[in-house]
Amino acid sequence: MLANQTRIWLGSRFGFGFYRASRLSVAFVFEPQRAGLNDCLPLALGRGQLLEAACVLAGDRGWLFCTLATPTGRHCQVTAFTIRGDLLAQQTFDPAQTPWLTQIHGKCAVGNDLFAATDEGIVRIARRDRQLVVAQTFPATEPFVNAATPLLAGTDGIYAIAAQQIQRLQIA
Repeated sequence: MLANQTRIWLGSRFGFGFYRASRLSVAFVFEPQRAGLNDCLPLALGRGQLLEAACVLAGDRGWLFCTLATPTGRHCQVTAFTIRGDLLAQQTFDPAQTPWLTQIHGKCAVGNDLFAATDEGIVRIARRDRQLVVAQTFPATEPFVNAATPLLAGTDGIYAIAAQQIQRLQIA
């Protein structure tokens, strides 16, 4: 095992983790109420130094964000998967060219979609043909968020977390 190369997250229904050892990357999903884990998720992190990782788990979906440093620069890999370990999408982005990946932390999920804060407001990320795309923008949220604003999903909206206040946003 490589130091700082193992991560585990727990959501309300299931958990996700991965570890790296040399060129081997193993990802797994598990349900706390069941014995064992499923380590068949085909996670291809590729080469490079893992700088940071974040994961969002909601319902039966998960999204993994990994920032990697390679000889060609810094890249962000996003992997969408299910509670069963099925790969839905896996893409590598240039964070400098992808506003919703300026920060990999602080995203939230509602249903099958991911929401991220940008300097221009909140965006909804959806999966289309194994690709992750900006499906909708919410420019009216721009006064309340920036790219570093953490978002939390609530039953009555999305909450934007700032240093001095928490703002409930209802977007449609």
